[in-house]
Amino acid sequence: MDGYVTKPIEAAEVISTIQSLFSNGRPQSAASAPASLAQPQDSAARGITDDTLAIDFNALRRRCLGNRKLAAKALETFAATIGSYIQTLSDNLQKGDAKSVAAAAHKIKGAAGNVSAQQVLRIAGALEEMGKKEALSQTEQCMAELQVEIERVRQFVATSLKELVNA
Repeated sequence: MDGYVTKPIEAAEVISTIQSLFSNGRPQSAASAPASLAQPQDSAARGITDDTLAIDFNALRRRCLGNRKLAAKALETFAATIGSYIQTLSDNLQKGDAKSVAAAAHKIKGAAGNVSAQQVLRIAGALEEMGKKEALSQTEQCMAELQVEIERVRQFVATSLKELVNA
């Protein structure tokens, strides 16, 4: 494998990466692959910022190739499943199981990335790092922030879903 894309996956980026690895229909050598494929990009390089939106709708729309129904389905799925993810994270925090905290936060981070919930992604990433570092005493404020942001996403889904599908 000479190239890769980082999560959350965007179809246009996958296609571009695959095309960049071929020259005249023949695979390029790893040495001639674009430098941008050599290292994964961090969130800032990918344009993920700490904005005030519950959902970065433009990023979600791009990820879904403009398919509004697919974007709506992704948001519905997120809203329906995030509660169990948060419960798992909370349970693991109460047990003091740092490894499981990191795993649960990683799952939340991935789900948030899929629907472009940037603040949830950021906070879950911080919780994941705390779990990896076994710094669970520092999680209380992050958990409170995560709850607020999850509620903001739920409110967005509740108020915007019908408009999203019918637009």
